[in-house]
Amino acid sequence: MVKSKLKPLHFIYDGGYNIRINRYLVHSIDQGSRPAFCYPDFYNIHANKRTSSWGIDDDNLDLAFYPKNRYVSNMIPAKNDPICLRKIFKDFDCDVVHAHHLNSAFYSINLGLPTVFDDWEFFLNYMRYLPLLFNYWLYKKRPDKIVLGMFMRALDRFRNPYILKKIFKLAPIIVTNRFVKEEYDSFGAKTFWVPNMPLNFEREYVESKQIKKISRLTTGYIGRLYNDNKQNPLRNASGIAELWRRENIGDLYIFEGKNTCTHLELLCKLKSFHFNLLYWEPKSFHRYYTQNKPFLASILGIPTIISASLVDTVNLLGEYALPVMTIRDIPLVMKSYLENPRKLILNPTHFWEYYEKNIFSAYQEALN
Repeated sequence: MVKSKLKPLHFIYDGGYNIRINRYLVHSIDQGSRPAFCYPDFYNIHANKRTSSWGIDDDNLDLAFYPKNRYVSNMIPAKNDPICLRKIFKDFDCDVVHAHHLNSAFYSINLGLPTVFDDWEFFLNYMRYLPLLFNYWLYKKRPDKIVLGMFMRALDRFRNPYILKKIFKLAPIIVTNRFVKEEYDSFGAKTFWVPNMPLNFEREYVESKQIKKISRLTTGYIGRLYNDNKQNPLRNASGIAELWRRENIGDLYIFEGKNTCTHLELLCKLKSFHFNLLYWEPKSFHRYYTQNKPFLASILGIPTIISASLVDTVNLLGEYALPVMTIRDIPLVMKSYLENPRKLILNPTHFWEYYEKNIFSAYQEALN
């Protein structure tokens, strides 16, 4: 018999902590639950900083940290459980393991624990579209890492799809993108769609501050602005800074470097802007991205100028999307919108809570 409320153990892999996990934790606490959280011990400080920036008190979490272990890092079956995941699962009285990385999902499944894999990275094809780390390590001035980086990335390109297809038969999978869901379903996987939307809590926090628009036309760009195709060919935004210097389209505020801030501070700053921007040089692979950032803007009533190649994100944004085919379209789209502004209505599908039933269904499936 399945309980009306299930307690997951969020099992995090090396470096895999992100804003999506914060939302799982905050939502569980808001629902009166005490979420359990298992994380590598060498990222302890980093994890505490990320949770505290959201106002999460560690006293409201069941926390466990495990030492770095090659069985998790290299996806080697480990029946003897060197990180004691079974004990953590039992001690915290958990119902299901919610694995946030392919490595952690593989480890948990091999222990026979009921597991849900949260595949927000689209592991089936993701590695094929990333460059081998050659340019990255040159950029970081670490040529000593080139050979190892190339070998590990090449290994992952072949290993990850193979392991993922095994997981299709053994565990339900949560995905963020509808095209990914269609592809995984074609392999017989049991998939559940949960895009990375903001919580009601995030909007309520900003609205309580009563922030007004600044007088000068300003567009926000959340994240790092990659100006070189070698740094990140899938998120290449070269030409954006030059466009703003050349055209009379107001100011561009980039949330990086000295402008980096906590998530809630970012939302408050964004609320005072007129546009959000998410432009990358179009790639066919972008259809498999459902980006979080435009929905941070939409729940605040702000439209996003967005690459039309981000098909699933554009479709889900609806009237909040101002799609552009090329960088040259940006000034024209901004001018058109300012001359004929839309009356934007808050969309319930842009909130995390709308997909809560899909999360619970995935947990139920893992227990069947």
